[in-house]
Amino acid sequence: MAAPRAVVVVGASAGGVEALRTLIAGLPADLPAAVCVTLHIPPTVASALPRILSRAGILPASHPPDGAPLLAGHVYVAPADRHLLVDGDHVRLSAGPPERGHRPAIDPLFRSAALHWGPLVAGAVLSGSGDDGTGGLAVVAARGGAAFAQAPQEAPFPRMPRSAAEHVPGCHVLPVARLAPALAAFAAAADPGAPRPDPAQTESHTESHTESPQPPQPVPGFPHLPAEVADALRVAVRSLEEKAGLSERMSATALRRGSAATAELYRQKGAEAARASALIRELIIRIGGTGP
Repeated sequence: MAAPRAVVVVGASAGGVEALRTLIAGLPADLPAAVCVTLHIPPTVASALPRILSRAGILPASHPPDGAPLLAGHVYVAPADRHLLVDGDHVRLSAGPPERGHRPAIDPLFRSAALHWGPLVAGAVLSGSGDDGTGGLAVVAARGGAAFAQAPQEAPFPRMPRSAAEHVPGCHVLPVARLAPALAAFAAAADPGAPRPDPAQTESHTESHTESPQPPQPVPGFPHLPAEVADALRVAVRSLEEKAGLSERMSATALRRGSAATAELYRQKGAEAARASALIRELIIRIGGTGP
């Protein structure tokens, strides 16, 4: 296999396996791009996604070893409990902290690809119930890459692609069956001689524009907080409340199946998330905000 001319990064969560199957099935055997996929999975679950995707299409899919070279026409899938990252012409597996409650998470993959490949990156956000992927896709677009999202109306869980579509400038919103041709066309049009960004220079250039920053602006609901802190608090509360609700449903399901021990474990996890959410809300009130 040859070195890739471009990199395609794809993120999915709840309801995303079928969308990934459809997308991978539509990619051609001579795709001149490497494809990197992150699907949210629990840290202790052995993912069968590489086998599923290899059967779905003609491209081989695998969990790569740390440091594996990027090759055109290959699908690299994030394993459980590791972020999949792009590092120049190789992939890396990272045990870095979870992002938005996930490891693997989508944003680290998208950001790393944009950092090293710039305009030679296409990113796609598929079905999911959160907003992981929106920030990373925005970085892809800002670095000159192409941004795509599955049409929310056809996604089993539309929140994640809808967030990307609404917040990423220039995001192309397509049914998943049309994403594969669009991504293949992007890869075919990639200029193999185009200069790729130097991550060190990119970071230095970014820092040079922050020498005289504008003062952080407060946002409605958090009059005494800078925008980035307010956004982080909103995300934290929302994520914790979603975790609490999910844990409650999992506890009820375990009880119906006669597994009291598992039900109690999920109940405790849900209570822990609910307590943390309540503490953050109390903190917001104490510092003068009106809440998320």
